[in-house]
Amino acid sequence: MIDWLRQRWFDLMMRRHTIKHKLIFWFVWKLPKEVVEIATVRTWANATSGKFSCDAPQDITVDQALKRWRSEDGGDKTIKRDEVYY
Repeated sequence: MIDWLRQRWFDLMMRRHTIKHKLIFWFVWKLPKEVVEIATVRTWANATSGKFSCDAPQDITVDQALKRWRSEDGGDKTIKRDEVYY
């Protein structure tokens, strides 16, 4: 009985995450290409600035860029939204 409940709980949690990810991907695919491009440039700039400013953009991988984006160490935290120029 306990194993059945544990398996059912696991199935429910997996289904919840799957639905969440499907909604996120649906939304992302609807975004304009310009928005995605700006987000990509911003992520890559963050990955090569701050603590990681000695790294060249062509030397890092997508995985490294995303890890640096999620970390507190990467990027220039002094730039405010109104100071960013494109």
